[in-house]
Amino acid sequence: MYAAVVTLSIDPEQAPAAAAAFTNDILPRIRSAPGLVAGYWLDPADGRGLAFVVFDTEENARQATPPAANWSAPGVTYPWGRVPTGGRQGAVRGASPAPWGISLKTAADNHRSRVCAKLNLHNTAEVVHYAARKGLLP
Repeated sequence: MYAAVVTLSIDPEQAPAAAAAFTNDILPRIRSAPGLVAGYWLDPADGRGLAFVVFDTEENARQATPPAANWSAPGVTYPWGRVPTGGRQGAVRGASPAPWGISLKTAADNHRSRVCAKLNLHNTAEVVHYAARKGLLP
């Protein structure tokens, strides 16, 4: 699997229009992209957002995310978006620190913690059991 890491900047004055474009245009295209495995979007903070979009192949990841794919929305710019290369398959490879000073690992760990808290899951065994019950495991 290959993870595309996409950062974006949002003009706060155009945030409602950007959110509408994301919901009505961008998200449906991502959901129908070939090879999509999963997508994770962190809530924008201070006008900056971050997405991790996972695909089955590097080619599918490159074609479905900026700059190859048009994710245009009012007031949104993409300072950088990339599919890290090299390393072993399954890892987020070559990822740079997020522009607001936390690493991608920290961002992912924080996201996982928030999801687990919302689902009332307290350890890895509970997460795996939940995923199995919901049919999320192969």
